[in-house]
Amino acid sequence: MTEAGNGLVGGEQGRQVSVVAWSNPDQAAEEDVTARLDGELAAPRAALVDPHALLTHALTEELNRCGIPTTAVWADSAEDIVFAVEQAQADVILLEYELPAPLGRPESLIRSMTNAGGRVVMLTSSSDHLGLGACLEAGAVGIIDKKRASFTEFVAAIRTAAGDDGALSWHSRTLLAELRRSRAEEQRQHAPFATLTPREREVLSLMCQGCGSTEIADETFVSLATVRSHVRSILLKLGVHSQLAAAAKAYSSGWYEA
Repeated sequence: MTEAGNGLVGGEQGRQVSVVAWSNPDQAAEEDVTARLDGELAAPRAALVDPHALLTHALTEELNRCGIPTTAVWADSAEDIVFAVEQAQADVILLEYELPAPLGRPESLIRSMTNAGGRVVMLTSSSDHLGLGACLEAGAVGIIDKKRASFTEFVAAIRTAAGDDGALSWHSRTLLAELRRSRAEEQRQHAPFATLTPREREVLSLMCQGCGSTEIADETFVSLATVRSHVRSILLKLGVHSQLAAAAKAYSSGWYEA
């Protein structure tokens, strides 16, 4: 944000969460100007869900001043946020992407808001493409970059979201495609591990902890020959030639986390 300030804060009592991905800013700005001139577009109602009080207060005041009725919403639980959003009856819900840890990821909030008929727009200064893509997949229709968007573009994006026909912008489609490619690659890397038996998974986990064959035999109460048989099978299934390489593959693929 440039004209409205650098942050948003949950100001008035309430709770709201939603996601709306932002389409082309030039197109949105043009629609906003048209609305101001001929009044063809009714002013949408907005709800702002953001824990940063100073920004929230400033932006809420500016949006109300320019003719977009806006309610600042915040609560300490997801359930209360959803309830407050429903009470606000907003057409567009502006949801901060980086929520406090107790609230978890924003996707569940997005689904609840969109199921209730809201249009959710994500507010962010993050470059987490995969996380933002997950928000769009959950139902968000737009994304507003708080660091780069001017206030005029912000207003235009709200109007665009309120009248959106469901089509995502090129940027939003790109984020979704990146998310899907990442998931496909993750599935490809995890596929060999899905072929391991429960005992082989146990042995591999111990290998990742630095255990040798003798230690694994003692830990699993089987013979050394049995452990070596499991190790050979693991190496074959993972397509590697040593226990060290198997452990490295388990770490790099995310199959094993210390």
